[in-house]
Amino acid sequence: MEHQGEALLKNGEITTGIGAPMTGITFTAWESLGIPRDHYLIEYETLRAEGGDFFGSITFPVRDSGLTFIMGGWGGGLTGVSSIDGLDASENMTRGHFDFQNQRWYRVRVELRDETLTITIDERPFVKVSLKGRQTSLRYGEISKCLPLGFASYLTTAHIRRLIVREL
Repeated sequence: MEHQGEALLKNGEITTGIGAPMTGITFTAWESLGIPRDHYLIEYETLRAEGGDFFGSITFPVRDSGLTFIMGGWGGGLTGVSSIDGLDASENMTRGHFDFQNQRWYRVRVELRDETLTITIDERPFVKVSLKGRQTSLRYGEISKCLPLGFASYLTTAHIRRLIVREL
């Protein structure tokens, strides 16, 4: 990513957002794990340590591209999925507000079953959308460097732990 900061892995916990506006970490082993791009579960916990923008946001594979679940973007609370039908999280049907607090862990669950994407935060449903007949893509820019699976933060320091990826 341009103006990259550091991402650290220590004691099973990833820290992003150190030293640059946008930082992230990418896991490139998706294909070698044999997990299909249309039938999987991803769970993790994330915490925004400092800052007031998106943190612990995950990019994940869908079809030949991917999607990104943005947590706390556009100044702190906007949450949703980029991009569906060419519209990012601030413009599409997944847009919502979540009052994220710094120094608090959030449990995120991303489930893709065939054409249905379900995302929960702390076991509360946040996104449930059918992708059937819809175009899925990434928002223009550096987030594409997070494919096939990665985390990013913007103007924040974030921690990610307890990452689980499995086929459904």
